[in-house]
Amino acid sequence: MTPSFAISLLEKFGINEVSSSGDFLRFPCPFREITHREKGKGKGKSCYSLDISRKNPKGYCFVCEDHSSFSELLLFLAILRKSDPLYEIAVDFSLKNEEDTISKVESAYAELRSRVERKKKADHNLRLLQGWHKDLRVDKRSHTFLVERGFDEALSVAMIEQFDLRHDPNEDRLVFPMFSPYNGDLLGAQGRAYSSGIKPKYRHYAGSQSRSCFFSNTLKSPFSEEIKSILLVEGPFDVMRCFAHQIDLFYKGVNTFDIMPMAINGSRTSDDQNEVLSKAFKPVYSMLDNDDAGRKGNSRIMRSLKGKIPKGGIIELPAEVNDPDGLSLSQFEEIVRRHIHE
Repeated sequence: MTPSFAISLLEKFGINEVSSSGDFLRFPCPFREITHREKGKGKGKSCYSLDISRKNPKGYCFVCEDHSSFSELLLFLAILRKSDPLYEIAVDFSLKNEEDTISKVESAYAELRSRVERKKKADHNLRLLQGWHKDLRVDKRSHTFLVERGFDEALSVAMIEQFDLRHDPNEDRLVFPMFSPYNGDLLGAQGRAYSSGIKPKYRHYAGSQSRSCFFSNTLKSPFSEEIKSILLVEGPFDVMRCFAHQIDLFYKGVNTFDIMPMAINGSRTSDDQNEVLSKAFKPVYSMLDNDDAGRKGNSRIMRSLKGKIPKGGIIELPAEVNDPDGLSLSQFEEIVRRHIHE
């Protein structure tokens, strides 16, 4: 196959930025809008390489690591573009060059349909969750539980208002909602049992897409100009303890409300969460729990955000503190002074 023939074929499928060097053609990955997402690289003109020295050329993307024969590449592009004429060209090329391409594409298409069905089901379950959460109310039990956790009466009222906490009367749990940072829609809900006898202690309600968002103050946005830094922690009570300390510091004349504590619901960030953090483009500090999972999580998060945020770093908790929920006011103030407001 000559370079000119391959280039003319690619151009029919909308790939125009092709450079050639010997038996290799280089061009943007045709699947980059789908497969690159938060990989943060390879958006240039030469991340996909096609070796045309073989009878059936092989392609490879250095970013998403897609391996496709030329036949498969053309078939997938025809499907993505929903073009019958292109599909006929791709099928004709495939039959001449590779016998089993059709079966490979059919298998991939079946998997795609399965993913679409799973997505439809997830969206349906999320709508049910949103309706359920809308009907929940605040209960005295929620206030009492927060006071038992070390928040005074005034703080417990502020927590319920700022974080939109609700009461689950069926399972006797405090409900922590998680909203989209883009449009404010509910994306997930986590319940904490009031009693130690209720198992599990924490649970994510069916329909939750908690890895797509954060637990944070519902009255603030990471995209707001008033927010100058983001502080990542693991769970809801870590966020709420930091917020309580921010209130106390404010009354001492120290304003730390330019810092937004956000819980990632675990010890690693998802692609969706990293996308929010990169779009917010604020300094990000990771302060996960003082255990092996938390320490590894801190390092992993900073690696995943490298080059996507202006600056940031890892904040290690004092040796005697297990998690941010256990920080004293003076310890939190020192962390802010040394690491964030330096």
